[in-house]
Amino acid sequence: MRIAFIVASQMYPDNIGGAEIFTFRIASELSKRGYEVYIVAFEGEKFKRKKIGNLILYGTASKKLAKIIKEKSKLLTRIMMTYHLMKIKPDICIAVMLHSVIPAYIYSKIFRKKLIIRYSGGDVHLLLTGEKRLVRYVKEYLVAKIFFTLIKDKVIQIALSRDMKRDLLKLGAKSDKIILIPNPIDKEFFKIEPNYEGNVIGFLGRLIERKGIRTLIEAFKMLTEKFEDLKLILIGDGPLRKSIVKEIKNTKLESKITITGYKPYSEIPKMLEKLSIFVLPSHYGEGLSNALLQAMAAKLPIITTKIRGATDLITHGYNGILISPREPGKLSEAIEKLLKDKSLARKLGRNAYKTAQKYSMEKIVKEYEKIIKQQFINA
Repeated sequence: MRIAFIVASQMYPDNIGGAEIFTFRIASELSKRGYEVYIVAFEGEKFKRKKIGNLILYGTASKKLAKIIKEKSKLLTRIMMTYHLMKIKPDICIAVMLHSVIPAYIYSKIFRKKLIIRYSGGDVHLLLTGEKRLVRYVKEYLVAKIFFTLIKDKVIQIALSRDMKRDLLKLGAKSDKIILIPNPIDKEFFKIEPNYEGNVIGFLGRLIERKGIRTLIEAFKMLTEKFEDLKLILIGDGPLRKSIVKEIKNTKLESKITITGYKPYSEIPKMLEKLSIFVLPSHYGEGLSNALLQAMAAKLPIITTKIRGATDLITHGYNGILISPREPGKLSEAIEKLLKDKSLARKLGRNAYKTAQKYSMEKIVKEYEKIIKQQFINA
């Protein structure tokens, strides 16, 4: 059986986003089970025509060419990807995120092949709220809406959380077409023993506004007078980095706050091992945060916000602490509570680890394999 994952953008390792890492890991595991698996991405210098066993990494354009084409027309990028799908001739297409649907949909219609869509939290948030309809996002919103209307009651759609499934139902998708399959956790994250006795707070993710980085830094400032050895490690990079660095300098916290910048995926377990508490103060719903899952597997006590996706994973007081978004005072109080009560921190971390075992890579890959086989038989 030939399976193609479609990602209409840069692909891991050129892009280290959660959806890209998910695609690479799931595709790799399926290829080890005897399937011929392709990842068809639009762009990827490190990615073009590389073969790893039964996994073929298929970047359709170099970085330089991709930049030229994307500036001219996003439609042209989709046409190129459709052309390459026609060359590969997969039995099943899995479109990763809604922006990848166009080439997969066209190919599946022409050749009468099965299509599966795996959404991200951003996809569903966009469709549900229309938040990005203003100015330059109007075309993307309209295209997403059109293609969602075409596929919502005809193809299998994978939701990452119960909240996401409820949102898809609100949008008109049929219940029997929605399959709930969470993100997986690699086995390396289950081997971590965190720094419980330390006072090191950590964040993992892109440095963007919606992740609540400024809220975290504000909460951290409140705590520095109470805990002399307090440290904050921000693992990741992003557009907010320059302004955050400036803010850290202005408040003279350079010795206490570290921004690691981009870290290869293979180094993330080592980074989590340094932490005492993990904080994800996002402003609004994640699909199902990979960073949160990894921190749970690492036995870290979690503090996160009451948003879509997080409430699927965290039960307040059992395996983490839930607070309201955009409230640095409440976040500061929650961090202080765990810094002072190490036994509670350990208890929350151990319970988070127990919860995370439901999301092991082995279990999640079996769910994908089951859906793929069902679709192939019904083709």
